[in-house]
Amino acid sequence: MKPANSLLILLTALAVVINSAQTTNADLVVSQDLGVLAAGSITAVNGNTATGANNCDTYFAEEEFQTWRNEIVFQFTVRQTACIQITSVALGGDPDTFLLNSLGTEVNAAGLLNATGVLAFALHDDDVPQSEKLAIVEPGTYYISVDAYGELDAIFFYNLTVNDVILPVASSIGVIAEAETPFTIDTIGNLIDTEIAVFNDKGELQGENDDAAFAGDTVPPVYQSRIDFFGLPAGSYYLAVGAWDTLWSGCLGADGSGGSEGGPLDINHGPTIPFITGEELPVPAVNSIRGTLEVGGILWYSFEIGKVIPPEPVAPLRITNITRNTDGDIIITFNSVVGREYGVDISIDMNEWQELTDGLISEAKSTIYTHTSPDRSSRTLFYRIRQL
Repeated sequence: MKPANSLLILLTALAVVINSAQTTNADLVVSQDLGVLAAGSITAVNGNTATGANNCDTYFAEEEFQTWRNEIVFQFTVRQTACIQITSVALGGDPDTFLLNSLGTEVNAAGLLNATGVLAFALHDDDVPQSEKLAIVEPGTYYISVDAYGELDAIFFYNLTVNDVILPVASSIGVIAEAETPFTIDTIGNLIDTEIAVFNDKGELQGENDDAAFAGDTVPPVYQSRIDFFGLPAGSYYLAVGAWDTLWSGCLGADGSGGSEGGPLDINHGPTIPFITGEELPVPAVNSIRGTLEVGGILWYSFEIGKVIPPEPVAPLRITNITRNTDGDIIITFNSVVGREYGVDISIDMNEWQELTDGLISEAKSTIYTHTSPDRSSRTLFYRIRQL
């Protein structure tokens, strides 16, 4: 029996080792350090993913997990706020490029290693040369991971450009929604054929629209724009508005030179409104701000998505203090909620209760009730508080 038990123990131990190996994640590994890159610099980034490692399976691109092959990772540092741009020069296979702020990975629900530091990406599916402005970054160290998509490794020749950042002059709309709350931005009701785009504070495009797709026919036709957000994280954002045909790109890129219309323009924002069908015109969002669009120009606005403030903890309803003043009045202090209504009862035996008041409205977290002329002949008086 001893050999059989020994074999069982060995197989069990082997299974533990195998299972452990399947769930252990490894961080990405830097293949080349490009050093400190100055503003205006252009650096060649070349390689063959066949020579790289496979420490990452997915990058959460295009709102779903994708699977890649071997990657080559380039490290670089910037000393100033910059826009990072990547341009394809020559490609073999199907390489994709990812900008990261860390080398970390984690195991996702599918058991694949997912990169945790992705800031932006460029899939380079068009003919070369193709240039993509990835993101605006603060001073620090970053990484370009070039990975092969599909079953074959990829050869790549890129130019990595560090550009100065010129922030647009933007009018503030203020806070227009809470975090992760649906809201709409539109230009419905204007006569100009518009295009709109929303960027985050890293210059990444969060949404864009040319002609809003409304159910049913409208009279006259609607060529205005509308973006419905299901919710954005708390933070600062930019809204850009131009005429057709405006071109958008990363790093707050907006080229309105193709537009031929201008004039007064209302930009609407607010809670998402359902689509209107039939012969009625679409309804704009509830809040509006008016600007004047120059021909070939861009209107810029900044806005905030506010943090959801959790409600303050409510202290339990209880009497916190009872005192008697020199006139013999009983002064009762209890925890309360602003705006709530309370009742106060009295008893001499805690069996039968008499109501003293039922219309005490709280104006603070603590409320005081004074019982004037209590029965001084009673040896003991009991009080209770009720929330109505």
